[in-house]
Amino acid sequence: MAPYISSPAPSFSRFIELGRVLQAEPINNNNQGSSGGYFSSAAKRGHGGGSEDRSDYPYMVCYPEKLVTEAVDMFAVRFRMHKQVYTHSAVKQVEYMICDALRAADDHFTITADVTAEHPTGKYKISEAIDDPSALAKLNDSILEIIKANDNPVFDKAKAILKRIDDRNLYMCLGKTSYESSSHLKNLSVSEIAKQIAAISIKLVENPSYYSHLFGDDEAGMMTGGEYEDEDDDENHDKALSNSSASSSSSSSSSSSSSSSSSSSAYLHQHQQHQFFQSIYVDEVSQPCFASSDMLNNASMAGRYVAIEAEDLIVERMHLHYGLKDKNPVSRMRFFPKDASANVIGRMLDESKYSTSMPKTFEEMAIRVFWRGERSDEVQLQTCKFAFGVWCKQSKCPSPFPSCSQQEAQVGMSQQSSDGAF
Repeated sequence: MAPYISSPAPSFSRFIELGRVLQAEPINNNNQGSSGGYFSSAAKRGHGGGSEDRSDYPYMVCYPEKLVTEAVDMFAVRFRMHKQVYTHSAVKQVEYMICDALRAADDHFTITADVTAEHPTGKYKISEAIDDPSALAKLNDSILEIIKANDNPVFDKAKAILKRIDDRNLYMCLGKTSYESSSHLKNLSVSEIAKQIAAISIKLVENPSYYSHLFGDDEAGMMTGGEYEDEDDDENHDKALSNSSASSSSSSSSSSSSSSSSSSSAYLHQHQQHQFFQSIYVDEVSQPCFASSDMLNNASMAGRYVAIEAEDLIVERMHLHYGLKDKNPVSRMRFFPKDASANVIGRMLDESKYSTSMPKTFEEMAIRVFWRGERSDEVQLQTCKFAFGVWCKQSKCPSPFPSCSQQEAQVGMSQQSSDGAF
């Protein structure tokens, strides 16, 4: 279910009422994004009576300067609608399931349309309907009901997916993590990310404690927000294991107190890992994930993992912005002052005149992962979530689980408070 938006969407009808077509300062079209209402006129007017040469100035819809704050709000509403509605996890879950159902039925469902050289029989698959307007026109929502009503066994897989939608047994959203535009993740394909997460699950099956070094207290604990250097390096991991074995053997020959300290450290690793498992089951309010305490204890402490396939994961790269990626979209608009004459030139407003209304950043980049499995398969679910959490830690991304992020923030605040920062 989409989140409830408490306040009604603001009306921007004043832009239509007060906008005027004027000659304006040209926009540098080498910049990224849209032109913010730019359009050229075939008939350019001459010079405007002043010393300024306006022969190359295009015509644009310009707005009164008093509407600049509303202009910022307009792009902010666009951003919020994309974030809270259009890309809401439940919306994307149903969208991906419908796509999977149509793929499953694609080879067995045909649409009769025009005969062409590529389609001499006039039969088109669902994926081929885009090649012919008459076939595409017949492709509407009724296709889902037709698939549901078909008794042919070849449609069983597609029907099973559609039944899951009806039963609200949707694909699980494992979590979301953000990253910077300068991150190496920007050039990593979603298929490669899915393979990396699947590879982590295989390592967990082979050695449940393989990633235990991620749960150290100051080294890089999942719950402390510390940074771990080269945690994705297998050579460093093997070196850490060998150093641990060496220190363990030396401690056993030195004194019983060292042995006790080693046992305490191992218990701390285990305890923090258990805390992390508890946190990953505190999901978004709209996507609760229920798991029994017995399953958490048995799976997390005994190392109960199963290998997952990359095909079971859907990795979604999210890029939300105000309309001009990382740039200010209001800079592409042109404004005129109060009581301006008909011959006025529309100009770009200096950002200092509306800086208090602008956000710190204009874009948000994130990676979200969905799992195609059943909610009832708790062992595979906890493996997927833990593997995604490990991947985020290795990639130096924030925790994808809200409770982890909150605890990390609280730890950071308490550390600053103890240092006298507040």
